[in-house]
Amino acid sequence: MTPEIKTIVFDELLFEYRYWKGPKPAIVLLHGLSSTSMIWDLICPKLVDSFSCYAIDLRGHGNTSKPNAGYDFHTMIKDVNHCIQMLGLSNFILIGHSWGGNLALDYASKFKNVHQLILIDGGFIEFSTIPGIDWPLIKKFLTPPDVSKFKWNELVLKMKKNKSSNIALNWNNQIESIRKNSFIIDEKNYVTRKLTINNHLKILKNLYNHYPSDLFSKVNIPTKIIEAKRNNIESEIHLGFEFMKEKIFPQIKNLSNYSITTMQETLHDIPLHKPNELVNIIKEFVKETATV
Repeated sequence: MTPEIKTIVFDELLFEYRYWKGPKPAIVLLHGLSSTSMIWDLICPKLVDSFSCYAIDLRGHGNTSKPNAGYDFHTMIKDVNHCIQMLGLSNFILIGHSWGGNLALDYASKFKNVHQLILIDGGFIEFSTIPGIDWPLIKKFLTPPDVSKFKWNELVLKMKKNKSSNIALNWNNQIESIRKNSFIIDEKNYVTRKLTINNHLKILKNLYNHYPSDLFSKVNIPTKIIEAKRNNIESEIHLGFEFMKEKIFPQIKNLSNYSITTMQETLHDIPLHKPNELVNIIKEFVKETATV
């Protein structure tokens, strides 16, 4: 099922979103850092028998406007709320992936129009829980490489060889199209990031200073955290995620409105790696907690 591509304009900024028409309630989906709304293309067609889906390209990402400022949590949450108000949504389900999970948690802690919250391998990202971590180290390990010297086919080969992401495990034409949407391809097939490295680092610095542990108790609605679990820790990033979960999850388990589901041997980009299993978890959680 192909989504409708629509736009919202406010404060001289254009926000693009993908819309899959279905019954109420609505689901609003927030992608992760340096991703786009297309990451939801494998799950939303399987959700429209029960929900309407709205996947937003966040500030600086995809085909949404790319100003040089406004990449702090306060401003980006205001962006999301503007979009939700202009769409006329209330009592909706909010889903966030990775950094988008932290945004979703922060949004739900401040606005009372969310009925259920789902955080997909995110919402718990709190770098201060990692021993010995500081901003220079985060910047060193997580600054994205300059890809402007690559043609698209060369970049695809490079991504497939990245052992830390194991992205090649389920690569196909549709997933290549989804990955490609994070880049601009010129007439000579050379690549430029849609989210500039400078704007990426602004978001990353704000994520470094974000403390979801201060927010969990402020969210009183049914909340599901879906974690991707790998038996083999193959990079500093995976190890960091395990440290964060080790520190954060015991706090979450003490809150009765939270539940955690672990997806074994799953990549961080769960919506691309295991979309069918993810859809089943979402539907089951929403059904079980609909009257809470």
